[in-house]
Amino acid sequence: MSPTTNDNIKAEPIVFRGANFNIFKVRIQAKLRSKNLWTIVNGDEKRTDDNAAEFDPKEGKAFDLLVNSLDDDNLAYVSHVATSAEVWKLLIDRYEARTYADVSHVIHELHTKVYVAGTPMQKHVTEMRGLQQKLLLMGSRVDDEMLGRVLLTSCKEAYPTTVEILRSREPAPTLKQITDRLLAKESEARRVVAVKRKVEDDQVLYTSKEGAAKPWKKHAKDKCLYCHKIGHHVVDCRFKKRDVAKGIQRKCLPLPEEHQVNIIEATDEGFILATTHDAVDDFSDGWILDSACTADVTGDKSKFSKLSKCGAVTLRLADNSAL
Repeated sequence: MSPTTNDNIKAEPIVFRGANFNIFKVRIQAKLRSKNLWTIVNGDEKRTDDNAAEFDPKEGKAFDLLVNSLDDDNLAYVSHVATSAEVWKLLIDRYEARTYADVSHVIHELHTKVYVAGTPMQKHVTEMRGLQQKLLLMGSRVDDEMLGRVLLTSCKEAYPTTVEILRSREPAPTLKQITDRLLAKESEARRVVAVKRKVEDDQVLYTSKEGAAKPWKKHAKDKCLYCHKIGHHVVDCRFKKRDVAKGIQRKCLPLPEEHQVNIIEATDEGFILATTHDAVDDFSDGWILDSACTADVTGDKSKFSKLSKCGAVTLRLADNSAL
């Protein structure tokens, strides 16, 4: 048996302590109506000489029931009046206007609440539900259908496409369907957006996400070893890809100075006459290997017909630079 229907449990007395006046008003009205006293309190029934014998006992009961339902602060507020109708009017004047202001504030908060992308959707839905229950306690009912429309409006900035799809459905989706779809959309957004790695305070080295391309400004000083141009690497060089497609194998493209272009003369016609000739390579058959790269070539001495060891020497290159 439900506790509310158990005959052995007495209902708690109604005591108004200044909060939730709408709830108190409903309960006290029900109590007064059950005893046929409500018309005395609301002023519909007036005292006359003809009904004084019947009216006065009712007035006494209504006054007793009403003032004994108030806490000490509210009782002191109405202690200067002598009838139940005057007590009721004082309470209405004091709390009704305040209740309307509170209701307006909560309604405004409900309709202006906006979901912020990245925050928990479940928390947002719970807060909207809380405002709905708060309005219900104040005597202003917001049904689930209305709450669903308000919830969609609050999420329009974060998920505009999803909101428009749900709004255009016929019949209109229920509050549960709207909530489930928004929660699913939040999960989809979390999977799509890459989460940045956090650098720990004691972490020595930190690398960016594997496979992430560097921005263009990071490539500004990179020089291709194949075409000698700045801005990319050999693996991305279009000239190397072109040569590979043609079956041409070489280490790199010749430098412009290797063409050895010589200006002969400038004619009157306004063009330059230039000639080129092949550079003469004057290299001996010997290889110069340092200790660092020899092992990369081969570790087998027998593969060399002649191998001479020497100490530290100065190596002069073709461009007269020394190593």
